[in-house]
Formats: sequence, C-alpha cells, structure tokens
Amino acid sequence: MKRNGLKYIILSGSFLILGVMLVGWGCFVFKSTLIDGTWIRVSGVIVDYKTIEAEENINVPVIKYTVDNKTYNVESKSGFSGLFSISKPEIGTVKEIYYDPTNPNNSIVNENFAPFQVLSILLISSGIIFIYLSVYNFYTYTRQKLPNK
Repeated sequence: MKRNGLKYIILSGSFLILGVMLVGWGCFVFKSTLIDGTWIRVSGVIVDYKTIEAEENINVPVIKYTVDNKTYNVESKSGFSGLFSISKPEIGTVKEIYYDPTNPNNSIVNENFAPFQVLSILLISSGIIFIYLSVYNFYTYTRQKLPNK
C-alpha cells in the first residue's frame, strides 16, 4: 500500500505551525498576568466607570490612587457588561494597585489573574502536544518502508 507523502508533510507542518502559535499565545497571556517585583503596592478607590462601546457596552472601573501626594487614575483591564452588572463593584470600593516607582503613572490593578494563568498553561500544553504530534507524524512518515517499484 503506497502512502501519499504530501499529506504527511502538510499535516506535520500544520501541527507544527499550530503548536508554535499556541505556545507563543500562551506565553504572551502568561506574561501579561505577571506584575514586576520592583513595583510598589498601594490602595486605590473606584471613583467612576468608563463606558467602552462594543457590541455590548462594557463598564470599566476607573481607580484613583495617590503616590507622594499626587493623584493618579488607572482603568481596570476587566469590565462589566449588562449580564454581569450584579457583580459590579460599587464606587468607593478599595482595589489594590501596583505602580512603577520610576513612573507612578504606569500602573496596573491587581486583579484575579488565576483564570488567565490557567488558560496560558492550557495553551502552552496544547501547543507542546501539537509540536510533539508534528514531530511524531513526520518521523513516522520518514521511517515507513515504501514498497519497491
């Protein structure tokens, strides 16, 4: 039985590209959840909500924090839409902020990043599996015995 070598090469290449993309995406997601260890933690207060217009309007908390008697504002990266408005924190709720000591205007709201870290681990693991399948598929193709003509 003669096998078509092109399908093995295309399948291996597709798995390799998909695997590299998943690993890269997973690393990007994981890196975006990390907070620099040199950044300083302060408390901030939700002072307003900014509406981002999309398919469904999303309300993003605006949080005010103070460093050296100077006030700064930061927008949260997570927002609330109509479906989740029940869990929307009220104005005046205290949030944890991390800021860059060399540039206090550069800050991030400390949010629950656990779901994103789990997602990144799943993406990286899936990518590694696809890379393995790519190598295994290509190895199997190159090692198979083709019938003599």
